[in-house]
Amino acid sequence: MLDYYERRAPEYEAIYAKPERQPDLRRLESDLCDLVRGQHVLELACGTGYWTRRMAAVAASIEATDASESLAQAAAASCASTSGVSWRLMDAFAPNAGEEIDCAVAGFFLSHVPKSRIETFLSGIAAALRPGAILVLFDNRFVEGSSTPIADTDADGNTYQLRRLADGSEHRVLKNFPSASRLRSELAAAGREVTVREYPYYWLAVVRFDHE
Repeated sequence: MLDYYERRAPEYEAIYAKPERQPDLRRLESDLCDLVRGQHVLELACGTGYWTRRMAAVAASIEATDASESLAQAAAASCASTSGVSWRLMDAFAPNAGEEIDCAVAGFFLSHVPKSRIETFLSGIAAALRPGAILVLFDNRFVEGSSTPIADTDADGNTYQLRRLADGSEHRVLKNFPSASRLRSELAAAGREVTVREYPYYWLAVVRFDHE
């Protein structure tokens, strides 16, 4: 997966140019920015920095992290004109956050987490964040005719897409599309409060953690 996204980096942001998704993207960006406004943010799996740049306009600070050093550096560099953005190499399954962090944000990452590892992923974030901090997740919904078709499904129910890059290479990519009810159930097991917003092409979820 990491190799795929490093190879896809030069063309990654083209996905946000799909005409039918523009109203949703504007709503998603607005809602996300409302959540991180004035906050100290730990961004997980920042990728090319598309969402880093948008949050940087309103957040108090952002630590852009990724398991790929080249992607994390590129994301921070794309915010060079904005103060308060730094980068760090970090595995999203083993996060660490300072006491000042108000929220963790992971965009378009949960869909790539195998179902068997979702509990591990969420518990790791819960342990890394201070009481009262929030986790913001957002990702794709499957929309026939706009989303890449599902190619196959494994024994655990994980779904996969076949994606072709500009260099001609083809990649089998894990991409799950959970329902809103499944999301609420999985996230409620990790946090005290959970809200899920659905748009035609995307969803956004907020989990508030509370440690006893």
